[in-house]
Amino acid sequence: MSDLQEALRRLDAGELPLAEATELFGTLDREEAVAALSARLDAAPARTTVAMLLLALGAHPDELPPYAARRIAVLREQLVEEKQSGTPFQALAEVDLDDQDEVLAVIEKLVDTFLASDASLDEDAGEWVNELLVLAYETGFPLPMFFDRAHANELLLRVIPTELAFQSPDDAAAAIDAFAAFFRWMNRVTTTRDGARIDAYLQELQPLYPEMMMQVKAAHAAARGERIALARKKKDQTKRKARMEKASRKKNRRKK
Repeated sequence: MSDLQEALRRLDAGELPLAEATELFGTLDREEAVAALSARLDAAPARTTVAMLLLALGAHPDELPPYAARRIAVLREQLVEEKQSGTPFQALAEVDLDDQDEVLAVIEKLVDTFLASDASLDEDAGEWVNELLVLAYETGFPLPMFFDRAHANELLLRVIPTELAFQSPDDAAAAIDAFAAFFRWMNRVTTTRDGARIDAYLQELQPLYPEMMMQVKAAHAAARGERIALARKKKDQTKRKARMEKASRKKNRRKK
């Protein structure tokens, strides 16, 4: 019997408390352990110990069968919500999201706490992070501690380029550096839904982001130029049509 099979046998027999099970499964091959545990959770989604083990192994819903994925997703949401107490994110977790003024005030205090955590951060970094959080709130994204990688991708590559005007590559570089610093800090001080994957994603994105944003800016400028040219063309056509109609009316009057 392999080490994994023996660990599963003891788990199924109820011989392993969660702390001991977490330590034991952490010594096994992660891919094999996740596959075996997710199969058990998929067959019996109510097995909380199995779900907690999968979370401890860093399992993500994307790599799990359907029932197990849903159970893990729900459990992650619950844990994130429960773990905000006593963290800098507690006020944000508890604020009435329908009260915009209160939300913006809480975001401002959160950004101040972030800036105070690292002497290397300047006010510009705070302004970029404030823009990020306010924009996420105003466009219907979840609170930052509930972000997953897809949320980060959507916000940074689709929403921000249309809402924030990066004047130069340096602006875009400063913004993405501030965003990455904020998410790293958040992962340190509180429980997040998908912190490790977001951190890895931002590390990949940082060197590419300035050029990407300048390409987006150029594309927007070209599209705007096309719209202006089309509007002018329509205006000229309207004027030409009006002149032709006026000339036709004069010609008809002379015939009479």
